[in-house]
Order: sequence, then structure tokens, then C-alpha cells
Amino acid sequence: LGLKPGQHQTPEEVNRFTLSAEELNQLDADYLFIWAMDEDAKSAVADNPSYDSLPAVKNGTAKFVDADFTTAINGASPASLDWLINDSGIEDVLEK
Repeated sequence: LGLKPGQHQTPEEVNRFTLSAEELNQLDADYLFIWAMDEDAKSAVADNPSYDSLPAVKNGTAKFVDADFTTAINGASPASLDWLINDSGIEDVLEK
């Protein structure tokens, strides 16, 4: 898919990166796929004062994803990657 970790994320931190609410403005990546484990967590991110100023949010390339998306990308297999590319909605974000 050609995606790379954000500049603040070292290869060792991929899938293990923790960011506090106060540091949300550091998310300056071109694309953000955000897995909030429940509606309260999603609201906590979306209601953060910094959220609307993030480049990906401004560009329409931020997407809240569900457990299916997260499983497909973290437990990659031919079937899950096919689903990710064709059925998850990722192409809609990447085309922007």
C-alpha cells in the first residue's frame, strides 16, 4: 500500500506507539487510521481540541477503523489483505 510510519514513530514502535491526549498534535502524518476501542475512546480523540487541526483530518485522510480493519492490517494474510484493499474503505482514504 506504500504507507510508512509517521516521522515520530521508529520502526521498533510500529504497532506499539503510545501517544497521550496532550501530544495528539504530533500526529502530522499524511494518513491516519485510528482504532478507538469503543465509542468513548473515539469521542475522546475526536473531541480533543487538536484533532481538527491535524493535517490528515483537514485533508479528509483520517479514518476511524474497527477491529476488523485492525486485525487485517496487523495479522496480514492473503485473505485479510485482499479484504483490506477491496472492502475496508482504505482505498477511499488513499485516493484523496
